[in-house]
Amino acid sequence: MADQRSQADFDQYTLDNYCAAYIDSRGGRDALQGEVDRTRTDDHDVNAQITVDSVDDIRIDGDHATAVTNGTVNGQPSSSPATYQREGGAWKICPTA
Repeated sequence: MADQRSQADFDQYTLDNYCAAYIDSRGGRDALQGEVDRTRTDDHDVNAQITVDSVDDIRIDGDHATAVTNGTVNGQPSSSPATYQREGGAWKICPTA
């Protein structure tokens, strides 16, 4: 599959796109980057097939936002609410917000 991603790619995306509070709750940026680098040497594939069809119910309140992502995970319908925090001018996924 041309669009397959490794576990390390997924972990790096998390590190690059999640808020500081979430990253800090997981041991901090340096610790997580070390885990990403170790995972990259193993080169495991992520087996989930994820398709995003829409992002709905977007609500922004200052530097906080919520939205619902709708799509499929491994062919099954999925609806997932998420919380975001604006940091450094960019919206970051922030489950702890």
